Amino acid sequence: MPIHMEPLAERKAWQRFVAEQSIHDFLVSVLGEAPFWKPVTEYRATPPDPTRSPNRITGWHQDGPPTPGVDFLTMWVPVAEIDWNVGGILFAEGQTESINRMRVDETGTNKAIPPETLPDGCWCHTTYRPGDVLFMNRWTPHSGMTNISDRFRLSFDHRVMRRGAKRPIIGTVVAIAPDRIEVKDGDGITALRIEPSTYARTTLHQRLHGQEIVEEFIPGTRVIVGHDHGVATVVRPTHQD
Repeated sequence: MPIHMEPLAERKAWQRFVAEQSIHDFLVSVLGEAPFWKPVTEYRATPPDPTRSPNRITGWHQDGPPTPGVDFLTMWVPVAEIDWNVGGILFAEGQTESINRMRVDETGTNKAIPPETLPDGCWCHTTYRPGDVLFMNRWTPHSGMTNISDRFRLSFDHRVMRRGAKRPIIGTVVAIAPDRIEVKDGDGITALRIEPSTYARTTLHQRLHGQEIVEEFIPGTRVIVGHDHGVATVVRPTHQD
C-alpha cells in the first residue's frame, strides 16, 4: 500500500508547486483559462510488493463518485521514473461513459468497475518520467499497480478545475445540524441544506448520516462543500489548504 507522506501534507508543499509561474502558465494552456486548485493532494511513496503477486491491480475506480457536484481533473505527477515494474497508473482511455458502471453505495464504498465490462485494448500505461503529467477526467476508470521493482515509487496527485467553473465552497463550518450546514469563506457565510442525497464523508470516503455528520463537522472544521440549488452535494473535511 502507498505510504502517505503526511509531513509533506503538513508543510503544504502543493501551495509552493502551484505558485510556480511555469506551472500556472501550463495549466492555462491546458484548461483555456486560469486554474483553480482544489486543496486535495496525495503524496505517495509506494514500496516494493514483497509478495510480487501476478495480480498487480490495486482497484479499478473513478475519482468522481465520492465528490458529486464538483467537476475537476485529476492531475497525477511522477516524481521519479516509473516503468512497468515500478507500476504507476493504468487507465482506460476514452471510457468515461463508464460512469453508469459504478456507484458509491450507502457505506461510501467506491465500488470497483468489473474490467470485463470495458473493451479489450482500452487499458493504457507508459513509462512515466519526471516532468510528465497525466490528466484524467473524473470519470476515467483507472487503477494503481503494485510495485514489483526494488525501489519506492514516488508520485503525487492533485485536483484542478477551471477557475470559471462552478467551484465548491472551501471554508470553515460555522454551524451544523443533521439537515443543515453553514460555512464561512472569503465571501461570507453560506447556508446549505443537507438531504439524503448529500454525500457527507470522511477523508477515507466513509459515508456519514444524521448525528454522525454533526459529530464529524463540528464548528471550526475546514471543509470542501459542493452545492447545487441550495443543497450540499458533498461535504468532506480538508486539512491541506
